[in-house]
Amino acid sequence: MINNSVYFKFLLLLMFIILLFLFTLKTAHNEKPTLPEIVTYIDEINHVRKICGELCNTSRVGHPDKFFHKINATVNCKALFENEYVDSTHGFQLAPRNIPKVFVQDFTMGAQAKLGTLFGTYGISETNALRDGLKHAPSVNNGRILVIGSEKPWVEACLLEAGAKNIVTLEYGKIKSEHEQITTMVPSEYRRQYLDNTLGLFDAVVSFSSIEHSGLGRYGDALNPWGDLIVVARAWCVTKNNGSLVLGVLYDIHHDFLAFNAHRCYGRKRYPYLSTNWNQYYLGKGKQRIHVFTK
Repeated sequence: MINNSVYFKFLLLLMFIILLFLFTLKTAHNEKPTLPEIVTYIDEINHVRKICGELCNTSRVGHPDKFFHKINATVNCKALFENEYVDSTHGFQLAPRNIPKVFVQDFTMGAQAKLGTLFGTYGISETNALRDGLKHAPSVNNGRILVIGSEKPWVEACLLEAGAKNIVTLEYGKIKSEHEQITTMVPSEYRRQYLDNTLGLFDAVVSFSSIEHSGLGRYGDALNPWGDLIVVARAWCVTKNNGSLVLGVLYDIHHDFLAFNAHRCYGRKRYPYLSTNWNQYYLGKGKQRIHVFTK
């Protein structure tokens, strides 16, 4: 028989190991950036703010248009593509669960966007909403199209159905395409080809449920309060005149909010900044409310 004293000591040791494991797990889960990391982020984000210029000034005033205010800004395309931080990773062991306090005002546009909670996904109705938007988008039929963010090629399938001639998919992870009309690239290739003048221009750009995540760190990307604005501005830089942008992001015209670190929801406050310099063309359907813009 096991001595009661030995058994008791064994239980205490086991409890200690379990508590130590739980404490370590909690510490890792709530890991916060160290002071050097915060300082680095402040420097990097201040640099982004500087090269971004008017584009990242979310106090700009627009004028009434079809769906919400129209806002214009001078955009330095070359500077936006030269900045490697925009496409870098955050470098933390885990994705940040909360916005570092020093950046809260930038992420929420000075509290214009409320901090919300995570929710929901999309289904067949959203696919049909995208198909409807593509039918109304100039230059998609027989065009060269850039798709921003697409792990599974359902957006590309919708584009082929709509008559796209060539499709280039931009995604963080390397994707091998075996379809003769679809090629893929990662952000470093996108940036390099633009700066080398080998990227060319696109007839249209399409993005569905991707851009609203940019700069929030959930998928390993570096924290960037204006990550979404810069992605769309870069798209503007690589689109032909009279080309189009088909955009599906979470939309509620009356309520802008940020569900950190998952996504943003766009309304009349942030959507005008997201669509800087684009002309409002068609308002479609869906929870990710399809908007079509032209250049």
